[in-house]
Amino acid sequence: MERCKTQQSKTLQRAVFWVFSGFLFVHFAFTLVHTLPDQMPTYPLRGIARAYMVPFFHQGWALFAPDVPQQQFDLNYRYLDKQEGSWSEWMPANDLQPLTSHPRATQMVEKMLMLVARDLGNNLTYNNNDQPQYELVTTAKPYFFTIYYAVRRHELIHGTRPAYIQLKLGVRHTAKPTWSRIATPPEDRSFTFPPFEVTDE
Repeated sequence: MERCKTQQSKTLQRAVFWVFSGFLFVHFAFTLVHTLPDQMPTYPLRGIARAYMVPFFHQGWALFAPDVPQQQFDLNYRYLDKQEGSWSEWMPANDLQPLTSHPRATQMVEKMLMLVARDLGNNLTYNNNDQPQYELVTTAKPYFFTIYYAVRRHELIHGTRPAYIQLKLGVRHTAKPTWSRIATPPEDRSFTFPPFEVTDE
């Protein structure tokens, strides 16, 4: 019996060791990918590494030298009220001041929008008329998280639940010194998602 307990204890210790070692390996691999120059061929992994690093480990603006983000996201929404029967004006949803002053809240919203932008880059398709097809993006978790956030934000500020809500995500590229050597710098984009029906659940 004592030998069995000892064997189980050693097995548990080995499992903990390998799990911890695996976490450290992934952490330092993401750190390496995140800090490599843009010219390095790590683009497929850069989005995943950035989603892991930015909210918790990335150098912020207030720490030592400022690190300008590569992209900035502007989330706007409008809603349809059944009683009014018309769409509202577009309203900004990035500002969290009416909801919370938690220091991490803004970073979490930025991470959420960054994941939606990554899905747009990977899964947005166009039909023969050059019209964007959002089906693969609007069935992914980041989009649903953003919808939930926008609906809850609207409820807390306005005290009502909209019948339909529509999101518009603006992606603005931060200028870099190296862009002076590029003939066509990246263009700012705006993506207007299809209206989403808000249920009572």
